[in-house]
Amino acid sequence: MASDKIEKRNALRKVDISSYMEGIETVIRALSLENLRSSTVKIYQSYLIIFSAWLVLYCNSLSFAEVTVDTARDFIEFLKRDLELAPNTINGYLAAVRKMFNTVRDEELSKRAVPDLVVDQHMPRVPSTKQVFAMLRARSNTMDLLFIALLITTGIRLNELINLKFRDIQKDKSVIYISAEAKGRADGYVPLSNYVVRLLTLYCKEFNATHPGALLRPDDYIFSKPDRSGHVSSYQMRNLFIQIQKRAGLEEEHIRPHAMRHYFALQVYIQTKDLFLVKNLLRHRTLAATLKYLVMASSMDAQRKYNNPGDAVLGSLNLDSDQAEGNRKNREEHDS
Repeated sequence: MASDKIEKRNALRKVDISSYMEGIETVIRALSLENLRSSTVKIYQSYLIIFSAWLVLYCNSLSFAEVTVDTARDFIEFLKRDLELAPNTINGYLAAVRKMFNTVRDEELSKRAVPDLVVDQHMPRVPSTKQVFAMLRARSNTMDLLFIALLITTGIRLNELINLKFRDIQKDKSVIYISAEAKGRADGYVPLSNYVVRLLTLYCKEFNATHPGALLRPDDYIFSKPDRSGHVSSYQMRNLFIQIQKRAGLEEEHIRPHAMRHYFALQVYIQTKDLFLVKNLLRHRTLAATLKYLVMASSMDAQRKYNNPGDAVLGSLNLDSDQAEGNRKNREEHDS
């Protein structure tokens, strides 16, 4: 089944969709006028390319103007059944199709006719302090250490981290400036750790010592390409994070860089019990996005505040002797 899914994805990527490009460009121009981030526009574009390829392969090259509500429903079923995409991803495709309806056809594809998929709400996986220590000890150089240190002392997102420049580090104010270009469209300042200041100084000294002809400048990215022409990709930093986990013996834990943001937020809330502080540090638009840390901290507090009533019962048993007696009786019954 997995190979069938891969074959269908590959087939979609190979389809000639040149006849749909004018319609896709119309949607892209409309999205750009809304001042969406370029990365968001590219995602919409990629979704519409797949939708167009699906129309060619499964709907006899139906044009955008001929797409109906039933067509949209069939497409969602295809994404669920054949490609087995996650509900969040399918909702992204659906948003792109809705935008096509609105822009190309000047119609609304209502959520009543084609509803969004229900997405399960999971508590984020947060690494333990022991695991964080293990990754810090597993660093192979100063850059590795600075990478992890910035994640756990600022709660910064990965795409924000790779876009950090040295001029964003405002030592006189002891803050780091986060641009509004990143996810959430909310800029802001986060406190600058004294330890990170020392790490940055060491990082710069090491770089300047090995690159005497290309000293670091304020407009340079902190995590840049070797030729300083731009920042490293998020893929490269995720791969680095995986390598650090392997060296730390945490490969099977599958910890993601974003989990460090959750670690930072949870630790701040446990210390301060100030949900608004956590909201501001994470630059959330609404308090609802921050409430999960209250729930997580409350769950941890509950475990410390009471003794599990089941333990009182289980503690009265001599488990070793009881188990041995049960095994003996089972053998006797089997032998008889």
